[in-house]
Amino acid sequence: MKEQLKRLLSGALNDARTAGRLPAGIELPLPELQVPRDPTHGDLATNVAMMLAKAAGMAPRAIAEAVLAHLHDPTGVVARAEVAGPGFINFTFSDSAWRKRLGEILEQGERYGCSPIGAGGRVQVEFVSANPTGP
Repeated sequence: MKEQLKRLLSGALNDARTAGRLPAGIELPLPELQVPRDPTHGDLATNVAMMLAKAAGMAPRAIAEAVLAHLHDPTGVVARAEVAGPGFINFTFSDSAWRKRLGEILEQGERYGCSPIGAGGRVQVEFVSANPTGP
């Protein structure tokens, strides 16, 4: 769902620039999404508007509002998207998106979460403690 939301955000940024809501000459970053510290702020949040503010010469909130105005979600993965604070955009996923994800997890069973990274090679994992008397 995170990757799908990144694609939606990238499209919204491009559409906002094409519509003249963002300056044509700026380079658009790849949106970064983080889990907010406060769960009441949604499932994921981005600060992409604040990242663009200086280059665009615009207030981050105005950028965030322009992005949301051009966010098109035909699959219905986003239940709510809102501008918060100085220009964060908070997203809450729809119940149907969560149900779909749970179905994928159940379908994959024990394979869920497996990754081809490392291609079956051996790795060494070390744990370093900043506390020399700790575990």
